[in-house]
Amino acid sequence: MKTGKINIPLLTLSSSMHLMVDAICVCCLYLMAVTFSVPFLAAVFVTYNITAFLTQPITGLYIDKVGNSHWPLIGAVALLCLGAALVYFVNGSFELQHSPVAVFSVALLIGIGNSLFHVWGGKQTVLKNGNDPRPLGVFVSTGAFGLAIAYVFFSWKTLIILLFAICAATMAYILLDKQKKEYGLDTSNDTSDDSNYAPMSMKTATIVLAVIGIALFVFIRSFVGEWFSGSIIRTNKLILIIGFTAMAGKMAGGWMMKHGGIIPSVCVMIAGTLICLALKGMGNTVCLIGLFMINCTMPVTLYLANYVLKGREALAFGILAAALMPGYILSQII
Repeated sequence: MKTGKINIPLLTLSSSMHLMVDAICVCCLYLMAVTFSVPFLAAVFVTYNITAFLTQPITGLYIDKVGNSHWPLIGAVALLCLGAALVYFVNGSFELQHSPVAVFSVALLIGIGNSLFHVWGGKQTVLKNGNDPRPLGVFVSTGAFGLAIAYVFFSWKTLIILLFAICAATMAYILLDKQKKEYGLDTSNDTSDDSNYAPMSMKTATIVLAVIGIALFVFIRSFVGEWFSGSIIRTNKLILIIGFTAMAGKMAGGWMMKHGGIIPSVCVMIAGTLICLALKGMGNTVCLIGLFMINCTMPVTLYLANYVLKGREALAFGILAAALMPGYILSQII
C-alpha cells in the first residue's frame, strides 16, 4: 500500500469541523428535548437519524457530481445554523413547541446538514490525501468525541460557541484551499495513487458484491460497537471516555494498516475484538478495549470501499454511513 504526504492543515480543519457538526446536532436535539414527551421526542430523534445517516448515499451521489467544490460545505453549515435558530424560536414559543412542522423541521435541517457535511468531508479527505487510511481514520474519528462532548456539556453557550467555531473553520478551510490552488500547492490531482484503487477492469457485479460485503461488515461493527458501549454503566466521565476511546480506535486503525499491512492488521483487530467479546463480563476496561479494537476497522472499510468505487468516494462514504443504522437499531432491540 503506497501512501503519500498528508495535507495536515486541511485535514485538521475538516476533522475539527466533523467534531463540531456532530456536537451541534446533539446540542440542538437535547436543547429541544426538555419541552417534549418521551414518545414525541423519540420520533424526533428517529427522524434526525434517518435523515442524517440513510440519506448519505443520495447526498454522496451529489457530492461526487460536483467534485472539489466548497458549496456543499457552505450549504451544510447554513442548514445547521438555520436548525439552531429554529430551536431557539421553538424553545421560546408555546405554539411552536406544539407544532410538529416546526419541531420536525429542526430534525430535517440538521439531519440534511449533517449528511451533506459527512460525505463532503469524506470526499475531500480522499481528494487532498489520496486513498490513504491514515487521514481517513483521522477524519471519521472526531465525530464520536463530538457526540460525547455535546451529550455531557449541551447548553446554549456550548451551541453558540460551536456555531461561531464552525463558521470560522469553514472560512479558514475555503481560504486555505484556494490559496494552495493559487500558488500551485493543491495536491488534489496527484495524491490519489492508482495502487490504492481497484483495477478499472473490475466487473460491475464484482464491485456490487464487494460493496455489499463491506457494508455487511460495517453493520456488524455498528452492532458490536454499540454492544460494548452499551455494557458500560454511563456517567458523564465514562461517556467522555467512551467517545475518546472510539475516536482513538478510528485514528489508530489507519496507522496500523500503514505499518502492518491490511491483512495482518485486520486479523489483529478482529482477534482483539473477539477476545474482548468473550471476556465482556469482566468489566468496563475490557469493554473499552473491545470498543477500541472494533473501531480500528473504520479506516479499513473506508479504504476498501474507496478502493472499489474509485471516483465515487462520497457515495462509498454514504453507503457505509447508511449501513451503520441497522446495526445501531438492532443493538437497541436485543
